[in-house]
Amino acid sequence: MFNFKRINIEEMRGTGLFYAARLVPGLLNLALVVFLIDALPAADYGKFSTWFALCLGSAFFFFGWITQSVARHANAKDDLIGKAPEVFAVSAAISFCCMIIFYGAATTLFLPPAVSTSFVVLSFSIALHGVHSIVSATQQARFNYSRYILAEISRPLFALLMCMLSVFLFEADSEFAKSGYLSGQVIGVVALLVLFRREAAWLTSRIRQVPHLLPEVKEKALRIFSYGAPVSIWLAINSAWPAFERYLIELHSDSNEVGIYAAEYDIVFRAFVFALLPITLYSQPHIFRAYANADFDLVSRLIRRAITVQFVVGIVFSTVYLVTIFAVFRDYEVFSSMRFENVLLLCAAAMSWQIALSSHKWLECKKRVSAMLVIQIASLVFGALIATTLFNRFGTAAFAVGLTIAGTIYSFTCSSVGRRMRETQ
Repeated sequence: MFNFKRINIEEMRGTGLFYAARLVPGLLNLALVVFLIDALPAADYGKFSTWFALCLGSAFFFFGWITQSVARHANAKDDLIGKAPEVFAVSAAISFCCMIIFYGAATTLFLPPAVSTSFVVLSFSIALHGVHSIVSATQQARFNYSRYILAEISRPLFALLMCMLSVFLFEADSEFAKSGYLSGQVIGVVALLVLFRREAAWLTSRIRQVPHLLPEVKEKALRIFSYGAPVSIWLAINSAWPAFERYLIELHSDSNEVGIYAAEYDIVFRAFVFALLPITLYSQPHIFRAYANADFDLVSRLIRRAITVQFVVGIVFSTVYLVTIFAVFRDYEVFSSMRFENVLLLCAAAMSWQIALSSHKWLECKKRVSAMLVIQIASLVFGALIATTLFNRFGTAAFAVGLTIAGTIYSFTCSSVGRRMRETQ
């Protein structure tokens, strides 16, 4: 009995640290958004926000397949992290080279010198995102929650501090904000290398053996790529889509309007990440465990429960959030340019896309990520068409409407396809 209680206490402690590792970075990222909205002119914030969205999307595209494969290959039966960690290092190096070739070609062939500098900064930032996310995913997969929370906090904490320092010491514009964010990333990765110096030394010794194990390393790298790549593309599209939306808005309006909408979008979506994402993260291992045990009725119940809880919490959180911004803090300058109808619609959009992460769980269990990608792209394109059609009448609120419709279509379609798969199980 004592051991049972002890295990429960340890599990509770681990769960608490895990949620802290998700909540604290979310709050720090939200603080960064609020600070930059207040410190930068609207047009400059729009440029920074678009750059940041492109950075996250590219990081998911080039390195996401590795982080997605870490958890899958961290168990006793297939423990590549413990048995062949050099495979992930080689995969990261290959992705880094592909990224350099892609952005190097884009910079050399298509971009003027003034823009080329921004792409160099972007490439460096993408690489640092990749390193950080792989280290963080490894600690999560190993249930090293104390180290996981340190890894998760290091990037947003130093990014916030260095952005504040850059803006205060130099000039409040997007280029100095980018430089500050990049400096924070460098400090965060260096801190991780110091914290995990023993693991880094061990990994270095394993990498030296790669020339003698090339066929085996190649086979394992292809295996983790085939598993992680589809999910990586899904995440990349979702993360980079705001940059595409802002490009469309600028075509129909101006950079100042882009900045105002980007501020509204970021402050809503980042708030909903730490409000609703923990529900998905909590239910996900239970869903996968039930599926592995062939308890398909339980899988359906867990998915329905997660969606229901997210919907209820989302409604409550939206109400509290709108009251807080437009009643309690309305006189604060950082919120003064925000429009009620836009923030309301963006709350609906954020909620729909958080619910989408639970709605497609049957497809995820079945590893039908290609179906998820097709539904995602079709939904987003349809939403963008609606947004551009309605823009002249409703302004940027049309893009919030389009995003809400896209998220709703995606959720209902994935749920419907998943139920049909369940019925033919």
